[in-house]
Amino acid sequence: MIQPGVFPVTSPETDLELSSKGVAEGDADANRASAFLRILIQCGCAQIEGDRSMKRALVGSSCMLCAALSPHSYATKTPEVVVTGTQHPVSVESLPAATTVYTREQIEELQFQNLPELLNQSVGLDVVRNGGPGQPTSLFIRGTEADHVLVLVDGIRVGAATVGTTAFQLIPLYQIERIEILRGPQSSLYGSEAIGGVLQIFTRKGRAPTSYGVTAAAGSFNTKEIGANINGESNGTKYSVAASYIDTDGFDAREPVPGPFGFSQPDDDGHDNASIQVRVGHETKNGSEFDAFILRAEGTTEFDGTFEDKSDHVQQVVGASATFDPTSIWETVLRVGESRDETDNFAPDGSFSSTFNTKRKQAYWINHVEVTPQGILTLGADYLDDQVDSTSNFAETSRDNVGVYAQYVGDYGSQQITASIRNDDNEAFGSETTGGIGWGYVWPNAVRVYLRAGNAFKAPTFNELYFPNFGNPNLGPETAVSVEAGLEGRPQWGRWVVRLFRTEVDDLIVTTLNPATGMFSPENIEDARIDGIEVEIAALLAGWNVSATLTLLDPENRQTGAELPRRAKESFTFNVTKQINKFVFGGRLLAKGDRFDDTLNTIPVDSYVVVDLLAEYLLNRNFSIKARVGNVFDEDYQEVSTFNTPGRNVLFTVQYEGGPAQL
Repeated sequence: MIQPGVFPVTSPETDLELSSKGVAEGDADANRASAFLRILIQCGCAQIEGDRSMKRALVGSSCMLCAALSPHSYATKTPEVVVTGTQHPVSVESLPAATTVYTREQIEELQFQNLPELLNQSVGLDVVRNGGPGQPTSLFIRGTEADHVLVLVDGIRVGAATVGTTAFQLIPLYQIERIEILRGPQSSLYGSEAIGGVLQIFTRKGRAPTSYGVTAAAGSFNTKEIGANINGESNGTKYSVAASYIDTDGFDAREPVPGPFGFSQPDDDGHDNASIQVRVGHETKNGSEFDAFILRAEGTTEFDGTFEDKSDHVQQVVGASATFDPTSIWETVLRVGESRDETDNFAPDGSFSSTFNTKRKQAYWINHVEVTPQGILTLGADYLDDQVDSTSNFAETSRDNVGVYAQYVGDYGSQQITASIRNDDNEAFGSETTGGIGWGYVWPNAVRVYLRAGNAFKAPTFNELYFPNFGNPNLGPETAVSVEAGLEGRPQWGRWVVRLFRTEVDDLIVTTLNPATGMFSPENIEDARIDGIEVEIAALLAGWNVSATLTLLDPENRQTGAELPRRAKESFTFNVTKQINKFVFGGRLLAKGDRFDDTLNTIPVDSYVVVDLLAEYLLNRNFSIKARVGNVFDEDYQEVSTFNTPGRNVLFTVQYEGGPAQL
C-alpha cells in the first residue's frame, strides 16, 4: 500500500497536488488557512500550510488516512476525494456513508463498454436491461425502485420527468471522467428521488499539460466505436473537448411474445449514438472560479414491439457555475443548468408514432461557512422547473419545486459527524421535510465504524399524475426511512468493508384497477421493507490486484409478503488484474441470483454467472492494444423475462492517450 508522501499525487476534482511530504500545495495565503483542511484530518499524514480558497484548503483532507482502496481499483490507490456526500470535497474514508468511486483510469483498465455494464459491477446496485445496446435500462440501488435514484451530471439533475428514470444506456461512457455512487437516503441534501442513493457523473475536465487521445474499437455484432479528446490549460483557463460515436447491429432484443397483442420480430435490433462534451473553466488570480459545460448525445435505437419498434433520442445537459469567497471563512457557489430527455418513436411500418420530451431547468445557491475550527456549515437553496412536451395530452405540463437546506460536517478528533435537514415545497403535492445524520469513529489501527440514519421521498412522476386516462393528480410522494451501520478496515494488504442496512418505504405507488370505472390508475397503497448486507474486499496478492463484492437483499412487499420484482437477492462480483512487463491480464465475474419479473412472483428469472476476460498490450507509454472476450462461456441468461442478452462476444480496441509517443 502506498502511503501519502511516497510520490506526488493530484486530486481529480481540484487539481491540488500533494507534495512529497503529503502537504497540499497551491498558491498560498498564510492568512487564510481554514477549517476545510482540518475537517476529518486526524491521523497525522497531512499538515496545514495555508490555502488560496476554502475549497482548495479542504482538498488537503484527501490525505487523511492511509491510501484508499475502492472496489475494482488497484491496491495502491491513493486517497479518494468525493463531493457528492456533502456537496464539498471530503475524504471518502471519513464520510459516514457508503460510497463507491470510479475514475477514468479504472473505466479504461477494466474495459467497460457502456455505463450499465459498469454499474452492474458495483456493490449494492442491480441493473436490468430490456435487450441489447441502447435498450431501456433500470437501476436498483439497495433494492429500492428504479426511480428512487437521483442522477446528476456535473451537479445538474438529469432524467425523464415523465417516467421518473434516467436513460443510463444513452449516457456516453467516453465523456466521463469520474463517477461517484452514494448509497442510502440523501433527500436531506438533494430532495426528491434520492431514496436509494445519488449517482453523480463528472465529465472530462481540462488540466495542464495539454493532452489528447484517440480510441477506435471494433467487435461482435458489427460493433464500431471511435472517440477523440483534448484537454489543456492556459493562463488559468481550463478546457476539455471529447467526441465519440458508436454503431452496432446488435442482436434480437426480445423473444416472440404470444397472445392477442403479441409479436414476433426475429431481427437484429441496432443502435447508434453520437455524443460530444465541451467544458471550459477559468480561475482568477483571487481564487474565483467560473465553469461551463455541455454534454449531448443523440442517435437511434431499434427494439421489438407491437405498436412501436424504433426511437430517436436526445440526451443533453448544460450547466454553468461561479465559485468565489466573499470572506475568508465563506465560500459561495452559484449554479444554473438544464437537462433534456427527448424521444421520437416510430411504428413498425416506419411512420411517426409519438413524442415524449422532458426539460428540467435548475438553479442552485450553495454556501459553505467555517463556523468553528472543527466544522463547516452548508446553507443552500435550489429551484427546479420540470416541463413536458408530448403528443399525449397531459393534464398538466409543468411543475416547480423550491428546496432549502442546512448541513453541518464536523471533525472531533477520531470522530466525525454529519447532520442535515431540508424542506421542499412542490407545486404538485405541497411540502416535505427530510433529515439525515451520520457518525463515524476511527481507531488508531485504521479500523472505522459508522452509523447513519435518514429519511427521503420521491415525488410522483408526470405519467403517474397526469397521463391521459391514467394519471391520478391526488397522489402523494413515496416516503422512506433508512438506517445503516458499517465496519471498515484498511490493513497493509488492502481494504475490507461490511455494511448492514434496512430501508422501509411507505406509500409506494402501484397501478390498480378501479372496479367502478374499469380503468387502471396509480395509487399510494403499498409499503416495502428491504434488509441488506454489503461486503467488499480488495487486496494486492503476489502482484495480482484482486477485489470482490457481495450484496445480499431481502426486498419484501409488506402488504403481500412477495419479493419486490426484478431485484436479485444475491449479487457477487470478482475482479482480478496483473501487469507482466508490457502485458496486462485480467478478468471479471458477475453472478446474480434468482429474481421474479412480476409483483405476484409468478414469472421467475433464473440466476446467471457471466465471465469476461481482458488483455492489454502496452506498446509504449501512449499506445495500447486491448482485447475483451465477453461472456466467455456463452451463458444463456435473461435479466428481464423474454428479453435477450449477448452471448459470447469480442471487442478489440486501439488507444492513444497523452502527448507525443515515447518508446
